[in-house]
Parts: sequence; structure tokens; C-alpha cells
Amino acid sequence: MEYAVSAVWISIESLTLFFICKAYIKQKVNTKYAVIVFFMAFCITFVLNNLTNAYIQSNLFLKVGLSFIIAFFAVKTVFGGKWFNQAFLVLLWLFAISVADTVMLSAVSVILKISVTELVWKKWLYTIIGTAGKGVLLFAAWIIAYSRQRKEPFTISNKRLLLTTIFPVISLAMLCIIFDTYKDKEDLSASAIVFSIILGLSNALIIYLITSLDRASRAEQMIAMLNQSMQLQTHNYLTLERNYKSQRASTHEFKHQLEVIYGLLEQNQVTQAKKYIEQLQTTQTSRIFVVNTGHAVVDAILNEKYHAARNAGIDLQIKVNDLSSLVVETNAIVVLLSNLLDNAIEACQRVDESRSILCAVLLENDTFFVSIKNTSKPVVIIDGRIETMKEPKSEHGFGLAGVERVLLQLKGERAMEYANGWFSFVAEIPNK
Repeated sequence: MEYAVSAVWISIESLTLFFICKAYIKQKVNTKYAVIVFFMAFCITFVLNNLTNAYIQSNLFLKVGLSFIIAFFAVKTVFGGKWFNQAFLVLLWLFAISVADTVMLSAVSVILKISVTELVWKKWLYTIIGTAGKGVLLFAAWIIAYSRQRKEPFTISNKRLLLTTIFPVISLAMLCIIFDTYKDKEDLSASAIVFSIILGLSNALIIYLITSLDRASRAEQMIAMLNQSMQLQTHNYLTLERNYKSQRASTHEFKHQLEVIYGLLEQNQVTQAKKYIEQLQTTQTSRIFVVNTGHAVVDAILNEKYHAARNAGIDLQIKVNDLSSLVVETNAIVVLLSNLLDNAIEACQRVDESRSILCAVLLENDTFFVSIKNTSKPVVIIDGRIETMKEPKSEHGFGLAGVERVLLQLKGERAMEYANGWFSFVAEIPNK
């Protein structure tokens, strides 16, 4: 009977851990694989709690440490994100279980006016209370996971990590000390009960503050990205207007240039006519539209970036097709192409030789396809993200963040990699 109760409790605790992690970090494996991993963790935990030697059973700190290691590796296998975010959530899970057990036992013992020891010896009542407490915790974790399904993954900055982790670790250690101190006594003192409740409320407040700070940080980043998006859009519209005026001026001049050439040929001054044409070719090169996709905004961006790359000594090769039927939002196109090409140009400028960019912007099978490949110094990609190389970092790094935001809004997909001196970024967006 005791083994059955232990199995039920460990199962509930494992589900609680799963929902807590699912609420704040992204699952990286399918559900079937996740079930297998958590079942293995359940089996190891069951053996740890019931079939190990007396030394492990009597050493509370060792049991908690082993439980943390087992849970952490299960979370690390099933969920993505950084390891310290995963460790932080496992610590909160252990602390929540300790608080729930303490509060439930203490509350019932007060209501029934019996000691905790007497309550524990009433096996049927103790089983009901323990199961109820863990059930409430599981329900709360499920509610949190359900309410956060559409929100962004939970992240903690390195500077904030130490402050947010110290408190639950110390709280968990204090609860272990309390249990170890009172394990041979008749009852927990009122001060111990109050202290456990205060610890629980304090950790809840810490979580709220962390969430608030994270939300404020995301809001600041969103404002910065929106400002950058407006600047990019304004810049590209001005470029489009400038190119249009330049084209009109070129068309107007073309008539006079033809008249001059015709006059020279009429006078049989072929050599002079050739020299004049060569001069025209030299002066007109900077006005040439190297890209014509049928989409004015894409043309303006690609042509402007082509001349910017050439002026920087970078070989930019562009592959396009007919984009006249492209219906992706103009602002999204501006943010996507401008940021990716600007990043590629900046990366090439850091390379001493072989400065090249391969750019493909295509519309195929109702999918908008963008591929940027450029020579670059080594790039470290962690969890699909790249840390900005610009200083100060707090004022930079919004370029790829803006691209990520656009892809999320348009339900697009992307992939990036660095290999053999080349950085590649590929994005696919539904054309709707």
C-alpha cells in the first residue's frame, strides 16, 4: 500500500513539474518522447524514495539534492532554453512541494487539534491530506500553463539570475532544516508554521516581481524595435522616392543624349560618339537598377543595399523572380530585408578578404522565400540566437529581434547556421 501511495504522489509531482516548465519554457521534443523521459525520471525517483539504503533515507539534504538532479536532467531533455532557467524552475518546483506539504499538514493538524505526528500515524487521513495538497499544486501548475500558452517563453538575464535563484535555494534549505529539527518531536511549533507560510508568500512575490521585470524588459525591446522599424521604413521610402526622381531625370536626359549621339554620327565623328557613349556608361552606372521584381519596395531595398555593398567593396549577388503578386505587409518586408542585409554587410566589413553576400528573394508555391548567405568571422549560435557584437549591448541587438518578431507575426519559419566561414539565414513566410 505504501508503495502505491508513493507512486501516486511521485506521479502527481512529476506532472506538476511538467506543467510548470511548459508554462515558462518551450518544449523541444514531442509528447511521446516527453512521456518516456518523465516516466524514466519517475522510476528513478520511486527507487530513490523507497528502495535505497537507510543512509540515503535518513539524509534529507541528500535526497533533495538527488531529486533535483533527476528532475533537472528530465527537464533538460524535454524542454529547450538555457540551463539556468531550467534549474531555477526545478528549484521552485521542489520548494512548492515542500511548502504545500508543510501547510496542508499543519492546517489539518490545527483544525483537528492533533499533532502532526498523530496525523502522520493516521495513515488513511495522512494519505488523503498529502494527495489533496499535491493535487491542488498540480491544478495550480496546470492553470498557470494553460493561461500562459500564448505568451512568450520565460527567460532570466544572467545578472538577474543570481538574485532570483538565491532566495528559493535558501528557502528550500530552511524548510529542510525545519523538517530535520522537528522530525522527532510531537508537533511543529506555531512559529515554524508561520515561517513556512511567509516563505511561500515571499517566493510567490519574487516570481511576480521577476515576471513584471521581464514584461517591462520586453516592452522596452518592443519600443526599440518599433522605433527601428519606423526608421527603416522611412529610410527605404525616401530611397524609393530618390530613385524614382533619379529615374525621371535620367529619362528626361536620355532624349538630349540621343540627340547629341545622333548629331555626332551625322557628322561622321564616330570616335567622338564612342567616347561620349563611354562617358555616359561611366556616369550612369550608379543609377542602374540591378533588380526588377515587380514589387516597388523590394526593388528599392535590394537596389539600395546593392550599391551600399558595392561601395563597401563587397560582392553582392542577388537572385530574384517575379514578386508582383507578393502580399506580405510592406513594413514586414522592410524590417526583414533591411535588417538581414545590413547585418550581412556589417559582417562582411569585419572580414579582411573574400567579402561576399549571396541573396535570394523568391516567391514560389505561395511562399515568400528569403535566403542571405555571407562571409563572416566565427559566429556562436546558442538556442537559435546570436548575441550582438556591438557595444554597448543594451543599445543594440534589435535587428535580428525585429526579424524574429516579424516571422512570429507572419507565422514564418527560419533557420540559421555558421559553417566554413559562411553565415546563412533562411526564412519562409506564407504569402497571405
